[in-house]
Amino acid sequence: MTAATKTGLASLLNGTAWLLFVMAGLSFLFGGRAINEFAKTGWILAEVEGVGLAMLLGGIDAIARTAATRLEEGDSNISMSDSLRK
Repeated sequence: MTAATKTGLASLLNGTAWLLFVMAGLSFLFGGRAINEFAKTGWILAEVEGVGLAMLLGGIDAIARTAATRLEEGDSNISMSDSLRK
């Protein structure tokens, strides 16, 4: 992979990570109410689904940020298991 491609991909991953972070925050704050209103589910189930969606988006956000950091550092091997060992 060329340096320009790595830089572009790292920028794309950073932008995606910020977008996922914002979506996770909005899901945490307003997800339960929106699911309750639009899907006509119970209040508690909708809140749990909203928090679960926020956690899922936050996890994907962490993966995208880790991959972007690895690309910026120049590591050829991008795996989550290496970052968990540190």
